[in-house]
Amino acid sequence: MGVSGPGGDPKRESRKKAEDVDTTGLKWVIGPHVRVDIIGYSGTDVTGARFPVSIHASGHRKGVMDGGRLQSLMFGGQLGSRLILCASDDEEKWQLSPWRCIRLLAGNVLVGEGQIQFVRVPDLEWLDKYDQKRANQDTSVSPPFAATLADGQGWTFGRPGPLKNAVKMVRVEHEDRPYTGG
Repeated sequence: MGVSGPGGDPKRESRKKAEDVDTTGLKWVIGPHVRVDIIGYSGTDVTGARFPVSIHASGHRKGVMDGGRLQSLMFGGQLGSRLILCASDDEEKWQLSPWRCIRLLAGNVLVGEGQIQFVRVPDLEWLDKYDQKRANQDTSVSPPFAATLADGQGWTFGRPGPLKNAVKMVRVEHEDRPYTGG
């Protein structure tokens, strides 16, 4: 299993379980037995440069995402999977900075090719419906506030604040099997 270094092929970057940092400096925290696909975009409305990342049940990650350019995304996987984008990479205090949790919940997902269940997030800082292709500029509101991950409700929530072009840590886990460290 190879981890490409600076100047390496980002499509071939792979990583083992738990915590790691990719070649763009983005910290990844991956829970046990989670299988998801994330496609990040450098523009809003899922446009611009693409950053595809696959996380396999073994904990291996293939691909890199540039958190300094991330503005929108699509997230797919098994129901109960969650993706948490954090403006801090501090494992203990990340919930004190802006963050957003995106959950795959029954009734709040689209079903794509191969029966994969996914949601779209056309703008990391604003609340749109899970199936919206473009951010609705006329009704821009922040996702519901949650002081902690445990306080959150619905398919998306978090601590409002700047996340576009400012993601420093990505946490991926299943709600039934959250990451507990080490």
